[in-house]
Amino acid sequence: MLVVMTRNAYALVAVILVVVVLPFSNARGGYYTNATQLAKVASVEVVVEDRVSDLCLPRPASLQNEAENILRRMGILVAMGAKYSLQISPAGFEMQGEKGQPSGYCAASLEISLWSVEKLQDGSAAIVPAANTVSTHVGAKDAFQNQLRKTVNYVVTTIANEILKARTSDSSQPQ
Repeated sequence: MLVVMTRNAYALVAVILVVVVLPFSNARGGYYTNATQLAKVASVEVVVEDRVSDLCLPRPASLQNEAENILRRMGILVAMGAKYSLQISPAGFEMQGEKGQPSGYCAASLEISLWSVEKLQDGSAAIVPAANTVSTHVGAKDAFQNQLRKTVNYVVTTIANEILKARTSDSSQPQ
């Protein structure tokens, strides 16, 4: 019984965070970009770190395919080992219903971030973010894969547009 309450409580807290906290996190509702870093993006490696259980995301590779197709279609090179990494990190589970039975609904957070590792003057390294967003999702299990895919589509399209905009702004600046 404790596990059932914990999972449902986690989903409730996630929904409350999205409704109450994210609208006040910044003017873009939890979406962060760094135009200076975006202008430097020449190529991107797409990585999916799947932490979704209970078959709520049966084909995590479809999220990577979606992101890669969008980037290519918008003229952004996708390459293994690229300096910038677009990391798609879903984490979630199937919510429990009465008496611990599966409810048929899933809950997940989805973080999508674009970052690079930069060498510092002292020889150490730091992760430098170029874009980041986190969203929370609750939906029917049979449609959950598609719900996350649509979010990846929207966010990656937005990031790609921001990259292209930053490149244009950067090239128009006097040297």
